[in-house]
Amino acid sequence: MTDEDRIIAAWQPVQGPSLPLQASHLAVVISNYNDASYLEECLKAIRAQLDDRMAFLFIDDGSQDNSVEIACRVLEDFPQACIVRNLENQGVIRNYNAALQSIQAPYVYFASSNDRIADNFFQEALAFIAKFPSAGLISGLCQKITENGEPDELMRTALPNTKACYLSAEEVKKIQVSKGSWIVGSSTIYRTEALRNNGCFNPDLYSATDGLAATRIVLSHGACFLPVICSYWRMSDAGFASTTLMNTERVEIILEAGNRYFSEVKSDGTGKVRKTWSREFLFWHVRACHRDRKKYLGHAVINRLSGIPMWRLSLLRLPLPFGLWSLLAAAVLAPFKFRHYLQKKIRWMLMAGKDLNIYS
Repeated sequence: MTDEDRIIAAWQPVQGPSLPLQASHLAVVISNYNDASYLEECLKAIRAQLDDRMAFLFIDDGSQDNSVEIACRVLEDFPQACIVRNLENQGVIRNYNAALQSIQAPYVYFASSNDRIADNFFQEALAFIAKFPSAGLISGLCQKITENGEPDELMRTALPNTKACYLSAEEVKKIQVSKGSWIVGSSTIYRTEALRNNGCFNPDLYSATDGLAATRIVLSHGACFLPVICSYWRMSDAGFASTTLMNTERVEIILEAGNRYFSEVKSDGTGKVRKTWSREFLFWHVRACHRDRKKYLGHAVINRLSGIPMWRLSLLRLPLPFGLWSLLAAAVLAPFKFRHYLQKKIRWMLMAGKDLNIYS
């Protein structure tokens, strides 16, 4: 028996049809743990877009609050909503992998119980990707919101196009190498078969698992893109993404697992994509650990001169200002003949950092 089979066997049915859950168009999955404060807002936004071509699997992961009662109330009028619960917390990634074995639908969307989808997201995304049946996924823009639900800035990922488009696998590689990734999990609908064939979600990657799974998919199948806001991401220091990025041990594990993950993709140009992904992920890690520009620049210079990884430098707590440390490092480590080379590298890092919104 696989890990997914064990989790499914432990699910206790609460409301709705039995598994496997079938839908002719889209299956929506949520794994919730103690998010009752935001859950009703999340579920109502999804419920407003569900129709008879869709199904909803709600997994309560051992919550101690009234999440199950909220889900039952909001979804009681949708007959294709299946609500199950775990007696013990299994973790969101393991639940998502188990859910993939419990649904039969061409497309799947994994919602977060503290975020919110945009109006008409499902209808617009499914109508567009239907024109390109080989596409591995469709994604759009994401806007941040405060814990109170107030709109914040647009999440500044790469922008592959200003119009709705299909991107072939070759076009994806070029964009991934030159600009980085644009895919945000909360704004992404996957083709179910493509996700299963690419290994589902790797638990060793923590909150980076959906981004890497999506990258592997689009490198093989291409992707559709909508240049409109598709979801609203509630940013919190206690959230899965923030706690992962600020945990240095997890970051090291993710980088090692990510390298293995990319090595399994047999495609030309994947090595360059892996380097871009590693650089981008490290930038987000450093930004999460400290958002001070001067401190980041000090780390950037020392990294380029000494080869010390950025995530290790983020642990340093030195008494002198980082701008001064960068000058000292340059004086000690950089021979005169490499001055031009170093200037080019530092300029490249500044441009890359600006593109990735490091200095906002």
